Amino acid sequence: MVNATKSVYDLTNTSLTDNIFDFVKEVNNLTGQTFMTGILLVSFIILFIAFRDKGTNDAILGAGFITSVIAVLFTALNLVPRWVAILIFSSYALFFTYRMIKG
Repeated sequence: MVNATKSVYDLTNTSLTDNIFDFVKEVNNLTGQTFMTGILLVSFIILFIAFRDKGTNDAILGAGFITSVIAVLFTALNLVPRWVAILIFSSYALFFTYRMIKG
């Protein structure tokens, strides 16, 4: 007989939540805060593909800006480690500076 409730992760905290924010927070904690970091990566890729018709550099600039804003908000909610937000924000700032200098 297979126990369907047996899992690698301790799912007790996710079953005790009353709202979606607490559920996402617990899932994120179970994965070592890689779940929301992955959401940031996926959102950047989706936005980059959506903006690609404007040109590669403009697509990176637009997708990077929106991802930077999302990363700051996720960090304020303690869903993403601070070093991830700093890495995303600083890489966007470097690319933005490059684009302003290059023209």
